[in-house]
Amino acid sequence: MDVPHLITKMATLQRGAALFVLAWLLVQVLARTPFLNAPLQRFSRAVTPMLPWWLLACAVLYAGAYLAYPTHADHVEASVLVLGEHVRRGLPLYPTDLGYTMDGLLYGPLLAVLNALVLSLSIDAFLGSKLLALASTVVAVGLCATQLRDRCALLYLGFLGAFDLLFFNRAEPHLLLLTALACRCMGMSDAGRRAWLLGLLAGLAASLKVHGVLYIAAVYLWAQPDGLRRPALLLRVAAGALVTALPWFLLPGISLPGYLHFLKLASLHGIEPRILLDNGIFLLALWLPLLVLRCPWRSVLGIAALELLVAVLGAKKGAGCWHLLPFVVLHAHMLDALLSQRSPANRHPRAELMALLPMLSLAMSTAFALAPGIRHHLQQRDDIAQARVALRELASSHPGLVLATGAEQGYELSYLRIDLEQLGVRQIDVPAFIDLQWAGVQDAPLAEALGQCRIPHLAVPRGEPAFANLSGYSGRPLFSDAVRLAFAARFVRVVQTAHFDLYRCQAPT
Repeated sequence: MDVPHLITKMATLQRGAALFVLAWLLVQVLARTPFLNAPLQRFSRAVTPMLPWWLLACAVLYAGAYLAYPTHADHVEASVLVLGEHVRRGLPLYPTDLGYTMDGLLYGPLLAVLNALVLSLSIDAFLGSKLLALASTVVAVGLCATQLRDRCALLYLGFLGAFDLLFFNRAEPHLLLLTALACRCMGMSDAGRRAWLLGLLAGLAASLKVHGVLYIAAVYLWAQPDGLRRPALLLRVAAGALVTALPWFLLPGISLPGYLHFLKLASLHGIEPRILLDNGIFLLALWLPLLVLRCPWRSVLGIAALELLVAVLGAKKGAGCWHLLPFVVLHAHMLDALLSQRSPANRHPRAELMALLPMLSLAMSTAFALAPGIRHHLQQRDDIAQARVALRELASSHPGLVLATGAEQGYELSYLRIDLEQLGVRQIDVPAFIDLQWAGVQDAPLAEALGQCRIPHLAVPRGEPAFANLSGYSGRPLFSDAVRLAFAARFVRVVQTAHFDLYRCQAPT
């Protein structure tokens, strides 16, 4: 995904949440007008049943177009898949000596392990990773659909509609599933057994993202309001979390000190005020239904505090309001519990409208957010497939081929590097270096490798200058002048295809 596309997507999601907040306030005013109240109720009852089908149609169209697409839609997905290959081969997942590859993402080990399992199957790497993410999202939504009893609470899941990254090879689909499973545990009468299960889920969530434990902690506070005053239950949760969070570090190449080192680098990223504002708007949209229904505030203070913490943690460079998505599942269950306690006569007079609003506003956001992706996947599918074939042919005749970025136009071609990694040739991880550079890591190892011809061949998007892409964080060139000078001094173009310029390194004589 290029930087302009990412900015457009974030603006769409922000407008969706803001639209919901404004629409909510408008309906609260209109519904208090006697002669408008009845027409609004009739409109809600007529439109509400159609909106889930609209969201489902958008999701199915996007999923179909995306599964047929020969690569990924987001650059982090490609990096996660490569890390899965590293785990499969026993290579360091959190290297302390980065070398020219600049690899290593700020994810827990479980996501890479899941991708390693996919890569061990006889299935295309891109398709397998997409199916893995899609399965988690479908199962999570299915669990909610079978458990939520009130239609208003079920429609509340419309908040998920505008987020195409729930189809992506990232941590979010799996965190959504773990949160849905945690909510499934809320009905258990045995508090001790429930604490064990929530602990196991918390450990898995932390193994995806270090703050993933907060999603399960919020479910624990909802299921056990006095949970912080129950040491025995807290110990069971902690023990369960350790059982599922630590074993991954026993696998070859997965180092706990290395992971902690990467987390320390992430702490240097700082907070982006604009992203924090986006997160705040989305969080307000999540809480409005519960606030209007007068949810007992004492019972949700701890949950609100955890969500605010995630909103802050998810406000660093490269993050966003998708960090709050697992809380949508919890809020839907909270709303369901609140409404189920009231008889039809005691329901809020505008309950149907409150269900309609998130669906209407986010259904529009879904159309705007998913439609460009569907169009892109359909239009570019054949071209990317041809580029993938061409890259494989170049790799077969030019050993040690490394895929480099050019400017912005051909950035998506860098997602194809998993094909070269599977040939045993280590590749440059651009998304990982974007994070690392923002934390102060320099690209001197890459400049040295280029200058010493340790990279024999480079494939660059056709007609683009090598290593000229910009950082999505700073807006300035990602790679240093030293990298571009080393490339210019040593590499000459020897082959040009429809998609790539191939360069060979000329060692100094």
